Amino acid sequence: MYAGVQSNATYHLRVCDISNPTNLSPVGFVNSGLGPQQRLVVAGNYAFLAGGLMRVFDISNPANPFYVGQVTPFLQLNAKDVAVSGNYVYVANGAWGIVVYLLVPQLSISLTNPNACAISWSAPPVNNFVLQQNADLATTNWADVTNAPVLVSNRNQVVLSPAPGNTFFRLRSP
Repeated sequence: MYAGVQSNATYHLRVCDISNPTNLSPVGFVNSGLGPQQRLVVAGNYAFLAGGLMRVFDISNPANPFYVGQVTPFLQLNAKDVAVSGNYVYVANGAWGIVVYLLVPQLSISLTNPNACAISWSAPPVNNFVLQQNADLATTNWADVTNAPVLVSNRNQVVLSPAPGNTFFRLRSP
């Protein structure tokens, strides 16, 4: 079992093995890019740090955590606290109160060979997104893709053979 801890002296996010709670064992770290951090929350394979900004780190590989993204609440650098519930992130901002963000993964499409393409998206803390496809954006004929996604490097991935003509993809959350 792993958890993130912050090191205020060096402003790193450290990932530790906590299988023995009386003897934490450091496994990996990454520079947080923040000054003193005020709150750390781990949800699924992600660590959320509040300290002026609110930054997100992928900790799916505990030995090699990496920066994923950040939010700057209303361009004010004063995120004080963070909480995660489902696919929502709640950021306490000293000037604006609580700001709520929906974690929506972005699709990535790449050719794996001339006859196949891979559609992938990051695996959010609650993975309830469904991949859909449609041949025409002017219609509402979106259909669920029947291929089950496979988890590859903390990303959901579906490999499909390209259909003739146009095919558009989106993620839907029920």
